Amino acid sequence: MFPFSPVLRSLRRGSLVAAVTAAVTLTAWPALAASPTTPATPTVTSGSLSPSPSHTPNPVVSPFRGPLAEPCPGAADEHPTPALTGPPSSQPTTPADGPIGGPAMDGSGVIVGAGAPTAPNITASSWVVADADTGEILGAKDPHGRFLPASTLKTLTAVTLIPRLDPCAIYTATPADLHAECTCAGVAAGTAYRIKMLFTAMLIYSGNDAANTLAGAYGGIDKTVAAMNAEAHYLKAYDTTAGTPSGLDTPGERSSAYDLALIARAGLAMPDFASYVSTRHVLFTMPKGKTQTLFTHVKLLPNYDGAIGIKNGFTIAAQATYVGAATRNGHTIIATLMHSTVGTAVWHEDAALLDWGFAAEGKATPVGQLVEPDLPPIPTTAASSPASSAAGAALTSSSASPVVTKETVAALASRKASSAGGVSVAVPLTVAIVVVVAAVVAFFSLQRRRRRRSMTIERALRF
Repeated sequence: MFPFSPVLRSLRRGSLVAAVTAAVTLTAWPALAASPTTPATPTVTSGSLSPSPSHTPNPVVSPFRGPLAEPCPGAADEHPTPALTGPPSSQPTTPADGPIGGPAMDGSGVIVGAGAPTAPNITASSWVVADADTGEILGAKDPHGRFLPASTLKTLTAVTLIPRLDPCAIYTATPADLHAECTCAGVAAGTAYRIKMLFTAMLIYSGNDAANTLAGAYGGIDKTVAAMNAEAHYLKAYDTTAGTPSGLDTPGERSSAYDLALIARAGLAMPDFASYVSTRHVLFTMPKGKTQTLFTHVKLLPNYDGAIGIKNGFTIAAQATYVGAATRNGHTIIATLMHSTVGTAVWHEDAALLDWGFAAEGKATPVGQLVEPDLPPIPTTAASSPASSAAGAALTSSSASPVVTKETVAALASRKASSAGGVSVAVPLTVAIVVVVAAVVAFFSLQRRRRRRSMTIERALRF
């Protein structure tokens, strides 16, 4: 409430200047003297790049890497070039040239080279063991056999989207993002998440909701699936056709143990991917400001010496699928398998393949090769990533991806702070002007009263 007493005291003393000064000082000083407050972080929703209206509550923000006001370490400076356009511009190796990876990769039985130990007897219909550093395939079984990938397809989702999305950007999940059969990490519509938290939840907890939400952040499931298929073609993973970001069974979706090894090798070349898949647990935001701890579903990670992790998968139609990797004695081995019938014990079969790979390393003659990616296409303006766009362009473009970069968030916060600062000063000054006008009117009214009273007293004295 405005303190009128000093103003009234000045008026009674007949000092207009003092009254005006008191009114202005008492009204404007709290706003002018107050220290600047930290502006609220703008709420970035999937439908707008503008701060939410004042009546819209800010979403609950994940605590992953701290609240939005705190710095968030960005992505690694460099990633392998993704297939930003499709199809790739050059295809020196195609299925028409023969089996990808070498002539021996055409076999459907167990394939091992001279000097190799006896291959493990496991239930998987298809598997590949390869050296991640050299790309040499140490052994395989039906490497190009095409099977349903289940959640191991999330490795392709990650390899596709990691270079395209700013890990520090904020995305608010929508109800449409959550139309997925669970396993679910607990993504809640209306809650904001850092992109890196969604990647972590997708890869360690196999969150189908996290996979779909990442797709929403990139512009939708159709756009994401198209990018995944372009990325698979770029990697020469010609056995792979993606139908969903999550790997849930859908008509036409498929992959092979060879392709999963290609994708895993591409992922391990990305520091962010390697960090995500080796995470054992993480706090994840839940509704009403609560959190829960997500623990990795990749049992290989806590149970195998030198394990890097990567990804497990299971559906009734696909049976158990697995992509595992481990590092020992300076060598990283990748072991992929598909259509295993042992269910949740599938990680034991992958561990057996890794053991065999470390035993064969340097002793067995390689039977094939994980081919290198295609020559990168020439990026076009239309294919540029929204995460690399300038803040101004993101604010003015109507076709930009729903996710904004940290630069855009900072620009929005600055704009909101400027607006809020103007309002915080303008309102008290307006009140001050009103008070000053009222004080002037009251002053002259008081002066007229005094003159009338003086005249009345003077007349009475004359008579």
